[in-house]
Amino acid sequence: MTTGTEEVEQWFPGWTAAGDRARLLCLPHLGGGPTAFAGWPRLMPGIQVCPVRLPGRGPRYREPAPSGVDDLVESLGRVLSHAPRHTGPLGVYGHGPGAAVAFELVRALRRSGGLPAQTSLFVAGRAAPHLEPRFASMSELPDVRLTALLSALGGTPVQLLSDRHVTGQVLTTVRADLRLHETYRYRPEPRLSVPVTVFGATDDPLVTFEEAAAWEQLTEHTCVLHMLEGGHLAVLDHRSTVTRAITQLLRPPR
Repeated sequence: MTTGTEEVEQWFPGWTAAGDRARLLCLPHLGGGPTAFAGWPRLMPGIQVCPVRLPGRGPRYREPAPSGVDDLVESLGRVLSHAPRHTGPLGVYGHGPGAAVAFELVRALRRSGGLPAQTSLFVAGRAAPHLEPRFASMSELPDVRLTALLSALGGTPVQLLSDRHVTGQVLTTVRADLRLHETYRYRPEPRLSVPVTVFGATDDPLVTFEEAAAWEQLTEHTCVLHMLEGGHLAVLDHRSTVTRAITQLLRPPR
């Protein structure tokens, strides 16, 4: 039987009790994993960076991938309820499909009464979830077309996409993430009362400026939009800008 502590460490590698220290939960971009945030702790001293290790990939590849955003949010909520009490600021960051998960996790914590008073939401690479999707299903694209899409979006090393065995593993993960995106359905609730920070990109083919700006309609608090130079994964090329903006909210200068 897995204990509560073991389950927390299974989902959040490197998790330690933070007390009143700021903590940032991180949900990766399409097909990504905890390594996407490998350099963040160095750029964010004083903040515990906690990437989510999702089932169905990496060391958890034998486990079934989440069946949908609701399924994943329910699991994350259960795991967090078993974690030691955290009294410091909480940030939740997500990119692409992870942005919808981050948004719904904050809403779920609010419904359960477990949302810390000092909570901030950070999203990137996704249109505001209450908008109608512009794209048809991509999870069932043939391997050749899906590989071409990943190549165009960037973020996946070319050498991996040229290795048939590795490409098969990458595409399995990407298809699972795309299904999370495609099966997600926004349900109206009262607007959030937490600050929202949005990272858009000037040349993102999947998210327009207007779609990124529409996140402001989902909070009664402040909403700040940073437009980064680059494509869908511009956050990877602007780590310093992204982590600085997050740090300013989670650990403001005294």
